[in-house]
Amino acid sequence: QWKGANLTFKGKELILKALVISLDQFLATVNTMPKWVQERTAKLTKDFLWRDKKRGLIDWKWVTSAKEQGGLNIPSIEMRCEAIEIMWAKKWLAPPNKRPTWAFVLDEIINMNVTKRPIIDENARINWAMQNWHESDAEWAKIPVRIQTMLKTLRKYNIGIEALKISPYTKGMMPIWHHIDAKSNMLWSKKAAKCLRNIHGVVTVDD
Repeated sequence: QWKGANLTFKGKELILKALVISLDQFLATVNTMPKWVQERTAKLTKDFLWRDKKRGLIDWKWVTSAKEQGGLNIPSIEMRCEAIEIMWAKKWLAPPNKRPTWAFVLDEIINMNVTKRPIIDENARINWAMQNWHESDAEWAKIPVRIQTMLKTLRKYNIGIEALKISPYTKGMMPIWHHIDAKSNMLWSKKAAKCLRNIHGVVTVDD
């Protein structure tokens, strides 16, 4: 019924935000949103905005840009979904005393589905974001789609440890195994590394 109304872009923006984006984003927050649903919703948004014309008046990246940048401030479904995944990741990667219970369950799921080459010793899997080992994307891996989507989003935006200056104390508390600045992961499976890790309890750089 809204398509037949002679709405301004501002009016269409308000309708999309109130009736489409808000409902979609609630469901996406709870259950995530499959790629095909994102594409379908984006197409419906474009059809509504451009009155079912195949080509719009301006490129879509400007449609979703802020008005201060010359855009129309129409929400981007893809970017909203990625923002939701990043907010979930923020809870997952929070300090231990602030992590929800499901974050520890997620750790175990990822730890059970790491790559087989190079070999990642179980005692060396400490923190996904603070080390350079990866989960497996092979067919045998049993990682739920919801978790896969979140991890892909984090890698797309290079989510990780980054600071202008890291104190010596913080550097010393970083996991030494599969260190994020290590050039090779093959050293961690050597006999000497296993001895330090499993017999002497070495975990961090300071250890």
